[in-house]
Amino acid sequence: MNTDNLQSLKDEILSQLDIVDEISKHVTLVKKGQSYVCLCPFHDDSNPSLTINRNKQIFKCFVCQVGGDVIKFVSKFKKISWYDSLKYLANELNLDYDNTLFMTEPSRYSAFDLEVTELNEEVNSFFKINFKKLKNTTLNNFFLSRDLNTDLLNNFDIGYCEARVFTEFFGSKIHEKPLIFAKAGLIHVDTLAPTFDNRVTFAIRDDQGKVVGFSARSLDKDAKPKYINSSESTLFQKNALLYNYWRAKDATHEQKRLIIVEGFFDVIALYKIGKDNVVALMGTSLTNNHLKFLHNKDIILFLDGDQAGQSASLKNAKFLLSKNINVHIVKNQTRLDPDEIIKKYGIEYIQTMLDKAQLATDFIYDYFKHQYNLQPDSSNNLDSISNFVDSFFEYINVCNQNIRNYYIDRIKNEFSFDPAININLSKNTQKHSYNADYTNEFTQSFYTNQAFVEDNYIYQHELPQKPYLASEQKTESLSWIDRLFYAILEHPSLRELFIQRANSNEGKLYLKVFKDYKSEVYDLITQPDCDLEYVKKILAPNDQKRQEFDSYTQDFYRNTEQNYNNLLENFNFAYRNAQNESFRRYAMETATPEFSDRANKLPAVFSDHAINSKNSFNSKNKK
Repeated sequence: MNTDNLQSLKDEILSQLDIVDEISKHVTLVKKGQSYVCLCPFHDDSNPSLTINRNKQIFKCFVCQVGGDVIKFVSKFKKISWYDSLKYLANELNLDYDNTLFMTEPSRYSAFDLEVTELNEEVNSFFKINFKKLKNTTLNNFFLSRDLNTDLLNNFDIGYCEARVFTEFFGSKIHEKPLIFAKAGLIHVDTLAPTFDNRVTFAIRDDQGKVVGFSARSLDKDAKPKYINSSESTLFQKNALLYNYWRAKDATHEQKRLIIVEGFFDVIALYKIGKDNVVALMGTSLTNNHLKFLHNKDIILFLDGDQAGQSASLKNAKFLLSKNINVHIVKNQTRLDPDEIIKKYGIEYIQTMLDKAQLATDFIYDYFKHQYNLQPDSSNNLDSISNFVDSFFEYINVCNQNIRNYYIDRIKNEFSFDPAININLSKNTQKHSYNADYTNEFTQSFYTNQAFVEDNYIYQHELPQKPYLASEQKTESLSWIDRLFYAILEHPSLRELFIQRANSNEGKLYLKVFKDYKSEVYDLITQPDCDLEYVKKILAPNDQKRQEFDSYTQDFYRNTEQNYNNLLENFNFAYRNAQNESFRRYAMETATPEFSDRANKLPAVFSDHAINSKNSFNSKNKK
């Protein structure tokens, strides 16, 4: 027998131990056909609902959905970890095994912290007893609306804090040891009053099962915040905790799968339908502190269906992908949380949602495809495709090259668009506001001139006076600079941001080399009393042009009404592209012999073409 690792020890136990014999030591069994039945010890059972199958060596309750092998039963019945259950049964069978298999880690907490956890455990028991006393009176509405029962209160450490009763029970102890109550976050330091008065409490356990703090929900619907937590400390750190991981880790170990939801009641709702591998975030995103719980597991993100939930799914998926963790996302189009989905649509509906959870990269792909209203093999707006690629690759760039290549090919096939163009452009614009290689093309004589162009200089002799006001000819694709201008006109609050950016060293726009209206439009836009409608007519003098701009601004402002961050992202993307476009034209114009000749003849006019960047060439020369 080889019992030098947990898997082989588990196999040996299962081969020697009969599940019926073991379970009969703990509960009374009745033979029914080829199986055995009993009252289920894992919920409030009045009619035998737990079945044990000797042939398959498994048990299953068809009411609370708890089931598994004999190791799982002992773990659940004795309320010990899967590892402790394994050790218990190995000792029962007198098996020889390597003692290092069950060596416990030295405590991560100080003696004082451990004293706090012991107090938390005592207070948690008090809170739970208090809830049970009031579940038919004060807490009846809450108890019924959440479909709770005594087993759920016990299993998920749900209690209730009532200030008067708490103070009466713990009063003397608080005055003896106020510091430990304060460290636990159970009282206000100044008044010694209980922190969680008139709130439903949830004990938060670490992965060892120690109660390290509490989260408490107000019963008053209008109270803010709805939830309050124990204070951050060496014990309680939200970005290192997952609610219910202590209970879920054994099931997760067996299934190699972990479902992550947003709320405590989402965990409980999924538990009620047989999902015991579910944890909840503690109001934060996933962090490096969570990785010890997540490695070597398939992660399913099942967050709320509202915009905040979708954004959280994207953010957490990006983090997991960057750590090379396999992740799926449940496509929740209901705008409800899991608890609400079960109540409204039933168990079968939510089970289907879980079964159809998408690979995270596919989910992100579809999400942004929908955001930019793209349809494969159809006439799509080129700007929308470009924005889609830029947004999508912000997430996909953390993946390995094979995955990136797959989606590059997919985009080419679906939209006849090469994402490499956008990817390379994004890299260039993020690193530099200009391409330094272009400077080698400038003549030495050009650099010797340090005077500056007049702010209102335009090449008036090279084009008719304002030809764009009357032109009805077919226009080419919109330039990024024009798109940026038009977006600002449609959303004047961006004007101040634009001016600030254009006046910074990093935000230079080289507009005076364009032989049209761009420099003039810039001057108009930056005036305090700018006539927005007049500028719009300059940019869009005919119906076709207006339609092009309207199409672009519709894409630009999509999903920005309630999310200012989206608006800033769109603005930054348009600005980067406009800046890159301006410098390409600048480099092209200044590299010609004709330009160098003119610059040498008129240094006061040509030595700087950047809007509001009086020292651009001086700084380059010094380098």
